[in-house]
Amino acid sequence: MAADSTIKRWGRAITVPVLVFLVIAAILTIVSQQLMSFQRDVRRSEDLKNEVSQVSSMIISAESAMRGFILTGQDIYLAPYTDAKTQLPNDLEAIARLAASDPRQMENIAALKREVDIRLAQFDAAIASYRAGSLDTAPHSNRGLHTMEELRDIVSRVKAEED
Repeated sequence: MAADSTIKRWGRAITVPVLVFLVIAAILTIVSQQLMSFQRDVRRSEDLKNEVSQVSSMIISAESAMRGFILTGQDIYLAPYTDAKTQLPNDLEAIARLAASDPRQMENIAALKREVDIRLAQFDAAIASYRAGSLDTAPHSNRGLHTMEELRDIVSRVKAEED
């Protein structure tokens, strides 16, 4: 009888710590999964902000390239513009993938793509006008200024949404 009592006491003495250990292990597993999820979200957010900044920088470089070409007439100035036209679709696609889980950001990204397309078309028109010798209308318009302001606003909205 004393042996049964001792076995029960030892059983309880071992069972309680094992149960506590299992509860703590389960809690730590849940917390670590949440932390990893949070880290993925932070990384995605930082990647999105970096990609949007890169698009903005590329548009500014393309604009500078277009202006350099119009001022000098030398095609060598168009290299950043040509690079931007090639790279921007890929960057915009990457941005859309990063923002795919957020409907508000997808609206911002759609607006960003629209404005980038408009701005590139404006660059194309200015370059074509220069080459045709009829640049009179392109540089006197404020369309480019308004497009760039809209692009800056969209980039700011995307970044603010991620902060």
